[in-house]
Amino acid sequence: DDEAAWAVYDLGVTGNPALPAAVRVADDGTVTARAALPDRVDGNRFEPQTIAVGDGTLWIVGRTALIGLDPATLAVRRSFTVQDGAPVDLHGAAVAGGLLWSYDAQSGALLGIGPDAGRVRQRVALTGGAQAQFGAPATIIGGSDVLWVRTRIGNPNTLEQLITRVDAQSGNVTGRFSAPPQLEVGEIAVSRAPG
Repeated sequence: DDEAAWAVYDLGVTGNPALPAAVRVADDGTVTARAALPDRVDGNRFEPQTIAVGDGTLWIVGRTALIGLDPATLAVRRSFTVQDGAPVDLHGAAVAGGLLWSYDAQSGALLGIGPDAGRVRQRVALTGGAQAQFGAPATIIGGSDVLWVRTRIGNPNTLEQLITRVDAQSGNVTGRFSAPPQLEVGEIAVSRAPG
């Protein structure tokens, strides 16, 4: 955000159970705040995957659950399991259009998750029909009402990097292209067109 960078890491000591924590890092690299995260959400082990900041909340996204922190105090505001009617495996996150968005590696869909109780309010299919999804993490970049998502489709022998543009308000796919095969796209970033 405008104040600091955020990270999640393991406070645990080797040989002991993992203890996830969130930290705030100032622009000079100083850790200015640190808070242990709950190790369980709704009785299940919390496995942090990524962080998203937006709408006044620092979201820690686990494989199946979310924890929302107050960015000023790092106090837990809310925590819940994502409710989609089927198991989820969340990767990547961004806040846009009033929802927290994450990629579900189980279904190959981008999920728009309500910040109040974890219900999936939008579901955007990123792969269609004959395209088989490759169970790999995605990269999600959000900006106001637009999302860009990098996913992998195909299989390990015919891997393709698919970049999709999604309207965060409607959930409509507004653009899609494959990265050139000679590029191994790992991360993506968004810039404004010169103007």
